[in-house]
Amino acid sequence: MDTMEVLQQAKALANAMTVYQETLPPDLTAELECPASAKEELFNECEEKWKEIEELQSKLALIETEACADPDLKTSYRHKGIMAELHHLEEKDPDLISENSDVLAAFGMDELQRVNRELEMVLSSCQAQNENLKKTLNREQEWLQEQQELGQVIAERAAKVKSILQDYSEARAFQDMKVKIQQVKTYQEKLLDSMGTFLAQHFPLPQHQNHPSKNSKMSVDVHENLISLHEILETLMNKILEMPHDPYITIDDTFWPPYIEMLLRFGIALRHPENPNKIRMEAFHQ
Repeated sequence: MDTMEVLQQAKALANAMTVYQETLPPDLTAELECPASAKEELFNECEEKWKEIEELQSKLALIETEACADPDLKTSYRHKGIMAELHHLEEKDPDLISENSDVLAAFGMDELQRVNRELEMVLSSCQAQNENLKKTLNREQEWLQEQQELGQVIAERAAKVKSILQDYSEARAFQDMKVKIQQVKTYQEKLLDSMGTFLAQHFPLPQHQNHPSKNSKMSVDVHENLISLHEILETLMNKILEMPHDPYITIDDTFWPPYIEMLLRFGIALRHPENPNKIRMEAFHQ
């Protein structure tokens, strides 16, 4: 139980006791007052009892003074006194405070009033605690209902998942995997076709060019055996995927130098650290 609940219960208890105190019965002693003669008689009896107590104390002090000289005698007197007091208490009947009926009635009513108020306080406290327990019980019942509803939902979902898992056989899982692989291959082919179209449009092979000589106008055909940029990239990709331990390819006369320089400059390809005639594709897939 946290501090807020303790404060709330204390506040509810105080409110209940305050409200209940307004309904307490009137003071019983207010209806019955002790007469003056009874008070005087009780006072005189108290005076007589006090004088008897003083005389007994004087005798006891005198006996103790005489017994101080002899320790054994002192112990004997003390033992005899204790035993005598014990015997007296066992044989003695309870004495009334007073034989006056008015005094006894007043004392009885006062004691009854005190007991009555204590019982009323206990009753109000129990009623306040009962109210708090009812509120706590209601909260616990609401929480229990919510947990039961949540458990029912979880059980339904678990049963649904279990049914799906039972229906999902190994053959079906293999078939689904084949479908996904085919979809990936189709998408790969589509990407390769799109890349080939883009490269063919923007990076075509160099055409036959006429290079005039200083002495004569001769047409010289160059770049007859060059491969396209698409073929270079495809070769690099196949090499790094099929042989990741040795992904380098050797540059020959079929590779147009401007394309190789462009791939190296833009970080698409990397040159071999020891052989400048070998290049490989950057491992973008790792």
